[in-house]
Amino acid sequence: IGFLYAAWAANFASWFILANARYQFPKLAWELSIGPLAIGLIIGFVGLAEFLTFFFLRMSGRWHFRKLPLFGAQLLGAMGMVVMVLGKSEIPFALAFLLIGICCGTTYYSSLYYTVLLQKKKGRGTGLHESIVGSGALLGPILGGVAAYFIGLRAPYALAFLVVVTAVG
Repeated sequence: IGFLYAAWAANFASWFILANARYQFPKLAWELSIGPLAIGLIIGFVGLAEFLTFFFLRMSGRWHFRKLPLFGAQLLGAMGMVVMVLGKSEIPFALAFLLIGICCGTTYYSSLYYTVLLQKKKGRGTGLHESIVGSGALLGPILGGVAAYFIGLRAPYALAFLVVVTAVG
């Protein structure tokens, strides 16, 4: 059951950083003179990475009940946030969104897998899983927007980094 709670915490943090990045990035990109086409493509890297992560995780059970895939994914998400804080052009941002997508794909898949496997009430468990996703997706952009307003356009990513590090802890 420890894996379930770890996956839930990781899933919250992942969706916090994902929603934060998706909604805060366009303003930062615009300030850096990155155009709308590039912004759309960069954000699209999240979906690509999630799709590929889901595709590969379903093909193997070697990641089940192993700490490295879950914590490694969060490390990738944290690295993505560092790149978001430091990045200045399209390529680093695309890399950051790829890392975020791998993180989110891994934690989402893990959270749902462990929920269905370990919870007796499957429907209730998956509802909790989805509410955790929703709470991260809700709080990420709200708190990121507050951080951007009061501190600066890169502050949301520093905040998201702290959320991921806290979830790992």
